[in-house]
Amino acid sequence: VHRLQAAGRGYLARRNARQAAAAVRMLQRSERGRACRSYLRTQRGAATMVQRRARGVSARNHRARRRRALELLQRWLRAHFMRLLVRRAFDAAHHGEKDELDALLAARSELLLVRLPEGRAWPTL
Repeated sequence: VHRLQAAGRGYLARRNARQAAAAVRMLQRSERGRACRSYLRTQRGAATMVQRRARGVSARNHRARRRRALELLQRWLRAHFMRLLVRRAFDAAHHGEKDELDALLAARSELLLVRLPEGRAWPTL
């Protein structure tokens, strides 16, 4: 039973590390597009230029709002994945699984390298 449990844990370890890496890739690929799309679905974002002008929201203000929405989303995503990675790394250390711990730490350092648009680093947590 113990050997089976250990094997299962190893599998989970690999799967968790894979998921973490996939999450990082997903962030890098689509964070900008998704944030902009979700923002555009909101009432403020969907307004045409004419409506925005009528409401007195300048294009520059609109861009700033969109960028702020994007940055907030990214900050939340990063914090969320960090929490996930830290929890899994703690579990790995607890079960003495060095390979999983290494994989998670690698994923964490990769996540730290994800850049915001305009070349700014992530805000530190």
